[in-house]
Amino acid sequence: MKKFFYLAVAACAALAACSKNEVTPVDVDQQITFQAVVSPSTKALGATQKTFSTDHVFRSWAFHDQTDWSTSSSTAHLYLGGTDGALISYQTDSWKSTTTYYWPKTGKLTFFSYSTDKADCAITGATVTCTNADGITVTNYNLESNNNVDFLVADIAKDQTTNTSTYEHNGVPTLFRHKLSYVIFQIKTANTYAGKTFTLKSIKLNNIAKEGNYTQGAGSTEGWNGTTPENKEYLSTDQVFAADLVTPTSTRDYYIPMTFTDSQTIELVYEIKTENGTATPATETITVNKKLSELFPNSWEMGKKYTCVITVTLNEILWDPAIEDWEDGSSTPVAIS
Repeated sequence: MKKFFYLAVAACAALAACSKNEVTPVDVDQQITFQAVVSPSTKALGATQKTFSTDHVFRSWAFHDQTDWSTSSSTAHLYLGGTDGALISYQTDSWKSTTTYYWPKTGKLTFFSYSTDKADCAITGATVTCTNADGITVTNYNLESNNNVDFLVADIAKDQTTNTSTYEHNGVPTLFRHKLSYVIFQIKTANTYAGKTFTLKSIKLNNIAKEGNYTQGAGSTEGWNGTTPENKEYLSTDQVFAADLVTPTSTRDYYIPMTFTDSQTIELVYEIKTENGTATPATETITVNKKLSELFPNSWEMGKKYTCVITVTLNEILWDPAIEDWEDGSSTPVAIS
């Protein structure tokens, strides 16, 4: 330690002799921190980013290489994260791990991060791993076990050498993106129909994906595969509706992205009660079946929110009156005297 001190003094003295410029101190060891945001959402940070909640956490891995990720990713070795990934949380004024990590003196780090956008990163029944070949992978992600869990994966932060200030905090730029599809159904009537009461009884999505595997693809294509199908009731309670648009309470909002075939369908059941001057109104139950590819653009894609508006239209009863003209009849002439 003393040797380092005397060398530093000698260096400063030499600089003072040849220049009057001040010498800026340099941090010998700089702790790795993060700056986390979520895309897309409000305009808090930009057109498509919002602040990552300081009450939430995420997990991160980093791989170290001596050149750059595009040419040496296959030989990059794990620098931080271990098996489960380093747990990153907001502490005082920085995003960092409870275990302190420092930037290497040479080479570059490439970071991989994921979150469930809540106070923990638990994904029930699934296995999350990260390698330099595939990035983050999740096997056996089940929507029933992780109902309405918003699964997020950050853009790969390649070739980082120090903390930067891209968003709101100083640290590794960590832009999270939604990796599921967000699906909402809304319903209304086309007009106000006097004497009619409409009730949505059920929405059933048939043969959609319930469980699948996600691969980030560090050097290949990102996507979901190996999906297990299910028939899913979307509606949790009966929903009375009229001319004003309503959003029924749903049993699930997040879905595994998928490309539709003719086997993916939606079954809609609604009821119409008509006041007819008696104590018991007339009741009709209507069932409608459609292919999901007819309601959505052939697929649910990662990070996209879909709102399907269902409009119920009634055909008014009209009359088309006419009077038939007199038809010529025949009679027998009668002589009257």
